Amino acid sequence: EGKTVDFPDEVIEFPGQPSTTCGELQDNGFSGRIPPGQCRRIPMIINRTCGCDPSTPAPISEPTLPPTPEPTPSSTNPPCSVCGEGKTVDFPDEVIEFPGQPSTTCGELQDNGFSGRIPPGQCRRIPMIINRACGCD
Repeated sequence: EGKTVDFPDEVIEFPGQPSTTCGELQDNGFSGRIPPGQCRRIPMIINRTCGCDPSTPAPISEPTLPPTPEPTPSSTNPPCSVCGEGKTVDFPDEVIEFPGQPSTTCGELQDNGFSGRIPPGQCRRIPMIINRACGCD
């Protein structure tokens, strides 16, 4: 609380959502567009990338990320379970929100994972974010 991002141009990606910068995410938080419950969880997700943590070192160089291509039906991402390997969501109609992104249901997110529309790196991080809301246990 009360901290600002050190790296506002760094890009953050939340599974199944368009990417956003740390600065845009910060602006959404300061303007009240992020629900309080989500706002409390965001720092532990973005600290390393956005530099909110005082121990975060400055990046060696400004990375230039290529634009993320829109997924296609013939996506090259492998299918994944957003709850973790061998698990599925228990609450498919539960609505979840990622800061600065449109809301989606746990079932829609799971469908995106199974159809390969979520990159593997994001899919590995999703279970710890949605576990409670989507009933992944």
